[in-house]
Amino acid sequence: MKIRSRTLNIVLSWLGTLLLRCLFLTVRVQMFPAVPDGMPYFRPRSSLRYTFCMWHDTILMAVFARRTRHLAGLISQHRDGGYLADSVQIAGITPIRGSSSRGGAQAISQLLDRPDLHLAITPDGPRGPRHVLKEGFIYLSSRSRRPVIATALSADR
Repeated sequence: MKIRSRTLNIVLSWLGTLLLRCLFLTVRVQMFPAVPDGMPYFRPRSSLRYTFCMWHDTILMAVFARRTRHLAGLISQHRDGGYLADSVQIAGITPIRGSSSRGGAQAISQLLDRPDLHLAITPDGPRGPRHVLKEGFIYLSSRSRRPVIATALSADR
């Protein structure tokens, strides 16, 4: 279904974000930090910024399970990415649009120009193969010179 009305897209994004926030209020989240100094992501006063990577199939949990601060996320320029971009912006994440097939170089440039934000990337992408790291993530990580924090998310019940 193609929704052509920008206003309707925004309204649906607000409703979807609200629904997901309510859903994740019913979820017990446990964090097991593997970072030496605890959870740097939840320390807004720290000047050190990180690159977080998570698999593409865990985006919803990563975005909506916790409040986010000082975070930019790389999101596809495809129409489906537009829905996600609206929702993550409502959730407090700065969307940077681009992918390996469209606008990737410009998106990497925009991400590198934001030293004030943590970066969030899905290194496997929507086209797959699933759970296989792509070269773009390695390039971005090396250019940004930020520590990489690999995140694993799972649910039971």
